[in-house]
Amino acid sequence: MYGYGEKLINELQEQSDRAEKSIDQRARRIAEGETDIDDCFVSQNTEYLIISEDKLKIDLIKDGGTAWFTEAATLDGKLLKSRWINTRYGARFLVEREDGTTFMTSSQNPKVLAKRGIKLVSVKRPAWYELRCNRAASGMYGAYTARPVLVPSCYNYATGQTVDQPLEVKEWEG
Repeated sequence: MYGYGEKLINELQEQSDRAEKSIDQRARRIAEGETDIDDCFVSQNTEYLIISEDKLKIDLIKDGGTAWFTEAATLDGKLLKSRWINTRYGARFLVEREDGTTFMTSSQNPKVLAKRGIKLVSVKRPAWYELRCNRAASGMYGAYTARPVLVPSCYNYATGQTVDQPLEVKEWEG
């Protein structure tokens, strides 16, 4: 990790330090009766969320900025557009076939997937953390249920490089 990643780590650490300082200042104001804890729960949660997300991002950068993701491929190994989505019936894998048709499945069973002409593979890609909340959440509930989620990226935040292709593909081990 050179230059870009180190600079980003410093920026993330400074952001975390500011959030921790704000938490300490708020705790002092609450202790001195200047404000009530009931007025601060969203701010506190947001700052704790910033700190945890920043720590995850820093660790990711230190590990090279990449992660393994499960994706769909044809039986001969050609990667297909695919992603996990949340539906009202639970998580489903949305797959776009080479002919442009799509289908959803909740199965990860290789035999079931093979009948549809696909298999799961592990793909190493650049990654980053995004804040996501419960699908049904909005307003205060959305803010309170937000959490960092690791997602694929076309940008490696450790190196500062754009990456168009997977770095590595291997058989999925489930």
